[in-house]
Amino acid sequence: MKFVFQERKGSEAVVIPKTAARLFHTILVHLSEGEMVSVTTQHREISSQQGADLLNVSRPYFVKLLDSGKIPHRKVGSHRRVYAKDVLRYKKSLEAARVRSLNELKRSQLERTRKLMNEHTRDSLIKGFERIIPTLNLPDQDDCHVLAAAIHSGATTIVTFNLQDFPDRILKTKGIKAQHPDNFILRLLDIDAQAVCEAAIEHRASLKNPPVSLPSFLDTLKKQGIPKTVARLESLMH
Repeated sequence: MKFVFQERKGSEAVVIPKTAARLFHTILVHLSEGEMVSVTTQHREISSQQGADLLNVSRPYFVKLLDSGKIPHRKVGSHRRVYAKDVLRYKKSLEAARVRSLNELKRSQLERTRKLMNEHTRDSLIKGFERIIPTLNLPDQDDCHVLAAAIHSGATTIVTFNLQDFPDRILKTKGIKAQHPDNFILRLLDIDAQAVCEAAIEHRASLKNPPVSLPSFLDTLKKQGIPKTVARLESLMH
């Protein structure tokens, strides 16, 4: 990929590797979501607050992870220090666990989930959007049906973990934005925390085979990739 830097005296073209271009794109996606972005080397020691920022969790929760031995660290006086590579390794293990949990779902479970979603979500089924698909262009063409359905239904937000597959520059032209599920649920909590907590309580109560404790329920949600939501729910539900 080639970048062109324009200055008063002229312009300079710089060719960068595809991996660097993807990193740059990911940074822009997070910035467009209003999130802070920092770049550090894996072998650098960072503070507990910086580690919490890498995982998108609160500092008290991150300290609990350190004290439980889930992430290696050392103490300098009263301060905890941790290598960025260890935090990133832990984050990668959470993502892998989330993928495994999805892959372990049986076909019957997926069908039941789909049926329940269709029955309980108003206007969840969108039809007639197929004609729009050929007019769209996304990094992954297999995602075009999602954007087409959003356009056809008049949606303003696509909630997805894969923000990089829905570039803001493309979605803006359609009056749509992509939002991470963690940020989406946090917004719902800001609007009506009681309703969200009641929904979480009702959902946990429906898990009867076997029953699930509140800590286990919240831990499962965290592994699904919504740590900031879990941190907020912990403060509200305990």
